[in-house]
Amino acid sequence: NPKSIDSRYYARGAANGAYGLYSLVTSIRAIQAQTDVGKHPKIAVLIESSKESYSIDLNYHLQTIKDIVTPNLIVCIEGEVPDDPTTFWYTTSMKGEISFDLKVNVLTRGVHSGKNGGLAPDSFMIIQSLLKRIETITDGKVSIPLCEIDLSEEEKAIGQGFIDIVGDGFYNNVPYIHGTKLLGDTPVDIYLNSTFKPSLNIIGYEGIPTIENCSATIRPYTTVRVKLSLTPRKDVNEAKEAIEKALLADPPFKASVKIENYKIIQGGQLPMPDNVKAALNIVSQALESKDI
Repeated sequence: NPKSIDSRYYARGAANGAYGLYSLVTSIRAIQAQTDVGKHPKIAVLIESSKESYSIDLNYHLQTIKDIVTPNLIVCIEGEVPDDPTTFWYTTSMKGEISFDLKVNVLTRGVHSGKNGGLAPDSFMIIQSLLKRIETITDGKVSIPLCEIDLSEEEKAIGQGFIDIVGDGFYNNVPYIHGTKLLGDTPVDIYLNSTFKPSLNIIGYEGIPTIENCSATIRPYTTVRVKLSLTPRKDVNEAKEAIEKALLADPPFKASVKIENYKIIQGGQLPMPDNVKAALNIVSQALESKDI
């Protein structure tokens, strides 16, 4: 719960979704404090406090103000960057997302596994069979061609340049169990996987009781919530159609297979213009020399 202690405000929102406002004000004040910079151009601020990377209102706000503000540079204070104070970081891409509930139903009610084992197909078995259509389970790669991309030489160079600066530090804070092998053979591979490559995770289950509460029953259905992170350059609607085609065609054992509760977010990739990149390099190096 939010609290005010010794004139300071403590709350999740202050440190999470609302950090952009404080960062923005601090950045503008820092610019104005530089007496040798001169008068800065007009800065228009859009404060939109919905979920971090997904807002149902942002497009409306942008359409509303497009005739009032015509910017030549848009800066979005959002994105995770390494904790490296010697480097000015900026983000030029964001993965897309498709999440949905995949439900397999085989019975109208649960039945005893001793009597009916070997007769009724297990819904979890069918879920596994379906997921193999869209993911290679030996290496965790999404196997739908429409979801994959061939990396450009520039993207590969970005990955190498990133690793040259931070090494493997960007994933050392992941709390994996010691000895777990990550999804990549080199730090560059791991970075490119997490930035440009699609990935699949099961983030929720339904219809499966806990071990403490289970019984010798063949369950009537299994539902899993599937979350696909998609490469920034792919159209999410095309990927959605390909996923539906893969999962719904010819269901194993003619089971009932449904996809429900979609959440879709289009990714994007917008490289920094060369003139802006050059200007940022000059300014960041100048600030570093002042030891600010």
